[in-house]
Amino acid sequence: MPLTSLIVFITAFSIGYGPIPWIMMGELFYPNVKEAAGSLATTINWTCVFIVTFTFEPLQGAIHDYGVYWLFGSISALNFIFCLAFVPETKGKTLQETTAYFGGPPS
Repeated sequence: MPLTSLIVFITAFSIGYGPIPWIMMGELFYPNVKEAAGSLATTINWTCVFIVTFTFEPLQGAIHDYGVYWLFGSISALNFIFCLAFVPETKGKTLQETTAYFGGPPS
């Protein structure tokens, strides 16, 4: 179970949360802020990965293996529901349309 869960986590992260900062940067930021936004997004992304890695073992000792997997699985499920409900689809929209949706200044 632990090895299978680790493989599922790595696979899901690689096709899910892992590349999101780089995908979203191209759709959300103007070229003049893309470098700073990319640095910030990458830092936040890897900080979250560090937090998961750093807290796994202490949580494992506190709530056992199954508790940690249920906790992280529940957080992922809630995040999935949040994304379905609140993250807008930007496919086929221009950068200006996407920026206007988020209340940015018109270009």
